[in-house]
Amino acid sequence: MDYQVLYILVAGISFAATVIDWLSSTVSERHHIHHDTYEPPAALFRYLVVVMVGMGLLGVVAGITLDATLAQESFPAVMMFFAAFEVVLFVLWFAMRRYKVVTYEDHMVVTPFIGRTVSIAYQDISALRWCRFRFGFSDVSVDVFVEGRRVATLWSGIDTDQVLMTIDRFDVLDVPGVCAW
Repeated sequence: MDYQVLYILVAGISFAATVIDWLSSTVSERHHIHHDTYEPPAALFRYLVVVMVGMGLLGVVAGITLDATLAQESFPAVMMFFAAFEVVLFVLWFAMRRYKVVTYEDHMVVTPFIGRTVSIAYQDISALRWCRFRFGFSDVSVDVFVEGRRVATLWSGIDTDQVLMTIDRFDVLDVPGVCAW
């Protein structure tokens, strides 16, 4: 059986991620006259691309080594491991690149990892609650509620403090350990 497709998959995914990362913006926070844009840090994406390239190279070298030593029975399993690792990490990386929060004077637009973009007017926010969605960062994320329903999460990977200052709705911010009478 010919497994050349696995070589192409393992090397191609890391090459595609490298090209996309190289062509993309390296600024994670942009301030404009009428809006501000917050994205996850570019260094995070660069590190994930380095991991993809490293695993891609390791997969190709392991495949060539197994092919040269005539260990044909373990070749498909090893190459499938590297291909699955590359695909899963690429999907995670691509979904994370999509996340962004754009704040305007009276509303914000949140583009989540998966799902449709949500526009939220600041006066419609009924609650802001800290949540434990930690994804490699020390800060906690903030859930945004409109009419008692969670509509978006401000991920801790962006500058949530700056976004909260722009929203300026500290009257609805849930502060743990403090009771509002």
